[in-house]
Amino acid sequence: MCKRVLSICIAFLCLIGIPFCAHSAEKSTLSDVKSAVEGVVSYKMRDQGADSVGSLFTALSDDAGNYYADWYYIALNRFGYDIHDKRSVSALKKAVNGFYSEGLESVKVTDLQRTALALLACGEDITDVDGHNLLADASYNRPKYRPLNAQGVNSLSYALILLDAMQYRVPDGASETRESIIESILRYEADNGGFDLLGSGYADTDITAITIQALAPYKDRSDVAPVVDRALAVLSKRMDEQGGYKNFYKDVTSETTAQVIIALTSLGIDPQTDSRFSKEGNPVSALLSMQLDSGAFSHTKGADANEIATYQSLCALVSYHRFLSGEKSFYSFGRYEYKEKTQKPNINTETKKKTQIKNKSTTSYNSDTENKTAEKSEQATEKSTTSSKTESSQTPERKVKKSKKKTKSGEIKADKTEETKPTPTNKKVKKKLLGKEETANANDNTVYIPFAVLFALYIILAIRFRGGKK
Repeated sequence: MCKRVLSICIAFLCLIGIPFCAHSAEKSTLSDVKSAVEGVVSYKMRDQGADSVGSLFTALSDDAGNYYADWYYIALNRFGYDIHDKRSVSALKKAVNGFYSEGLESVKVTDLQRTALALLACGEDITDVDGHNLLADASYNRPKYRPLNAQGVNSLSYALILLDAMQYRVPDGASETRESIIESILRYEADNGGFDLLGSGYADTDITAITIQALAPYKDRSDVAPVVDRALAVLSKRMDEQGGYKNFYKDVTSETTAQVIIALTSLGIDPQTDSRFSKEGNPVSALLSMQLDSGAFSHTKGADANEIATYQSLCALVSYHRFLSGEKSFYSFGRYEYKEKTQKPNINTETKKKTQIKNKSTTSYNSDTENKTAEKSEQATEKSTTSSKTESSQTPERKVKKSKKKTKSGEIKADKTEETKPTPTNKKVKKKLLGKEETANANDNTVYIPFAVLFALYIILAIRFRGGKK
């Protein structure tokens, strides 16, 4: 009798003990994510010498029309700040006028697309920017100046993102339609799933994530769904045990990890709980591990602050914050209200929240990484234009993949970080420790239950068998 009771007790302990021993991935709460976002804002306020969020918007206007400001305008709007700052709007319009003065044939379309999104974030009508229809020239009418895929699938993706940001209608007679853009994007799929900038056949992690962001509203279409599924399989396979993502080099980078987070949340996938993206860590925990005490983000873990890494990480955190809050996706601004031409159209943007930022005393950081990246991009473009596969502005666009010909683009994507090796440093940077919630992962636990049951039965039978022999 005693042996029987003992065997039952051991079996019970096995059943309840093994699941508790199973690994549970860290899970950041909505409060953690909000704190991380506010950390970036505080860092940027110190960096710009601003004493309030309002004055930060004004300070950013000095860089309106380029990476340094535009992505902050977009991300801060999506987080809920009211950034309809007159000086910022004026500076963005000035940048747009500069694009037209320079000639749209020589301007990268991703620059137009990014600045158009920044103007949307400021509550402006991009169909009439000082008389210019920026929406048309950055998307469906771009072929009047250069092929829309002049920067590969990246420029196609952002054109689709821009059209869907306010659910704009494409007019009859346009050079491109939503359907033609989607069809062009799908032709860039790599051989084993995912996407590459120029359709080379091997998926690029950043480009795969960005393309998924564009295709997200069409994920249920019969021609898009399997493509998205294959791309997700690629991203799942490429994630390391800590949840981070590499791209060109051996190190995990915050930029690549950030783009994956935006992609997953755009599809309605939680990057912390989905079994395909939850191992020892997940993309969110991996990204937060690269946030510094200053609030800025490093390109790789343990490196110094990096401006590109910071604004891309900010976008990802805001995207995940919106996901956890049950809000629309990062690039969904609302619906454009079409009015008579004699009336000024209203933009039905979402209600913006007002959040106060607590200043934290830390050192500021000025990064010239963006300029270096831009220079490398231009050098890459010049090299490409000298090759036989370069795009000629007077030659028609070639098809990719299905026709077995590569895209003739000599340009690289403007809005994707060109990753560089981190600058060596002897300075040890302590990572910012955020409050975490230790949550058991059901997917991790359930796999251990069958083993526990078998083990318990083995003990029971073994004890009873030995008792029978005696």
